[in-house]
Amino acid sequence: MELVANVWPVVDQVTGTVMRFFLRAYATEADDATISRTLTALAPSDYLAARVFPNPERFRFMTPIGPQAECVTTSQFHQHTFDILEPALKALEASHPRLQGIASQGEELIGIGQIPRFAQDPYLVVTVLLETPDGQLVPQLQQR
Repeated sequence: MELVANVWPVVDQVTGTVMRFFLRAYATEADDATISRTLTALAPSDYLAARVFPNPERFRFMTPIGPQAECVTTSQFHQHTFDILEPALKALEASHPRLQGIASQGEELIGIGQIPRFAQDPYLVVTVLLETPDGQLVPQLQQR
């Protein structure tokens, strides 16, 4: 059992910068294809139930008026995704409830109690949310 995540970077429509991101974790034992289908199907609206996180303060970029803290370009976000998400992934991992239950092996019942964790290289589905000047969030879904 491991955690996988849907990630929604919020991109300001005017500046094209990632202002913050939404993140939601799911515990699963499924294969990559099933995880991808499931997370992609949830992507258009599931951010409404996700936690919001700021970009880490160490990620900044320069503008004509100076450095912009906790704000990254979209290329920086995609280039440094795991570095940007690491504090948020740790926070979600720490707050994830313990999975408890009973499993059977033949006629033997076995108690299960584990806290799922993200893998070293966690499975992520990233969907950009475009934030319009009036504050609306519009998922940018890939056409297939």
